[in-house]
Amino acid sequence: MTARTRQHFVVLFVVLALVAAACSDDGGTETGTGETTTTTTTTTTAAPGDDPPEPPEEVAPFDSYRGVTADTITVGVLTTDLDELRELGLVDINQGDRELIWQTMIDDVNADGGIAGRQVEMVYREYNPVFTASADDACIELTQDNEVFIVLGGVAGPAIDSILCFVEQQEHMVIGGTHTPAHYPKATMPWVSTVMSSPRRHQGTLALYQELGLLDGRVATYDDSSEHETVTEDVVLPALSELGIDVVQSFTSNVPQGDEVALAEQASVYAEVIDDENIDTLIIIQSGIAFGIAHMRENGFTGTILAIDTGTQVNTIGGLDERPPSLYDGAYAPMGASRDESWELDASQACYDLLRNNAGIDVLHPDEVPEGDPDWVAGATAPCQYLSVLKAAGDFAGGDLNPTTFRAGLDQIGKIELANVVFASISAGKYDADNSLRIGQFDFTSGEIGKLEPVTDVDSVD
Repeated sequence: MTARTRQHFVVLFVVLALVAAACSDDGGTETGTGETTTTTTTTTTAAPGDDPPEPPEEVAPFDSYRGVTADTITVGVLTTDLDELRELGLVDINQGDRELIWQTMIDDVNADGGIAGRQVEMVYREYNPVFTASADDACIELTQDNEVFIVLGGVAGPAIDSILCFVEQQEHMVIGGTHTPAHYPKATMPWVSTVMSSPRRHQGTLALYQELGLLDGRVATYDDSSEHETVTEDVVLPALSELGIDVVQSFTSNVPQGDEVALAEQASVYAEVIDDENIDTLIIIQSGIAFGIAHMRENGFTGTILAIDTGTQVNTIGGLDERPPSLYDGAYAPMGASRDESWELDASQACYDLLRNNAGIDVLHPDEVPEGDPDWVAGATAPCQYLSVLKAAGDFAGGDLNPTTFRAGLDQIGKIELANVVFASISAGKYDADNSLRIGQFDFTSGEIGKLEPVTDVDSVD
């Protein structure tokens, strides 16, 4: 891998982590009289077939837990320090004044009665996702120094392991971040993500591939041992077995991430086996081996290539790799709703209207933002989503607000409308809200570097 490619790969890794962490929320709309109607509390229904928990006994609000008094609830807001990342030369992202966004959203919640009659107070904290120490410091400051009731915002990038400081070591509830097999099982407190968990995305992706007839014939898997071998064993192979798919071969790369020369050599060996075994379909559990697609094509594999991880890597691969984008042509990968589809959702527009009406911010479609101006959509989505979940569960918990009653509140939510999410639900045993998924296929003629183009509509995989 050349220095240029390696640098681009590092930049992409950080950007993807930021994008994953900077998503979600719900706002307010304007009535014909010019008054603002709050829509932060969304209409929810219990999941079909579920018996929703009984509401706690109605009591007047009191000092029921740390960060909760009879009059207030203190929440910690955790966001990435984009200015510091910009100074490091890693990204140049402008999401506007995010503290202003959060305060505007919280003011709207408070104007609508707060959380179970309590006014929300915010402790705002930024961290650098490149450095674990930065995330750990933010954790201690929010949970110990300020004793917040709940943290809104997750941990992304190289510092992702620090999420355990919040949900395991300090035993605090979190709304935000992404559930991963390495972290989510260790949480000792309710942890809600508005992003689909990776195991559920893997399973849903494979089911959609089967519906498209892409798993017909002889199938093999190809993973990265440093990151994905357990995903293959614990998620992908069992899911394929449930779908009635027999896997002929499972290849595991043991090449250190970034050593493209060694990876290419290993791929050539695997390609010979693939040819001998007459493999029709290769499933790449990708991340460090994102370039494995090109390696297999260069070694003559002409069958179907299916990616399992988020399709963002495939969608941007033409800008990372110095090979012709045509090598990736035809590869399939999971993807979500388009920007237009997300923008047009009622919950999205309600969120942006709140900023327009209450903060005088001109929120534009991301594709219409002039160069150098803030992308307010990117900054507003997470606050809207997280506060929607907080209010829905917190109002159910009522006067005796604590982790037990809050969990019961989460369990009763069912379907929920969230900004930028086509299908979402939260219920007992399912605390990752997003259910939206579709399949895309890489088209090297699309744009300058090629990109994924949808081949299915957005489906719900709850």
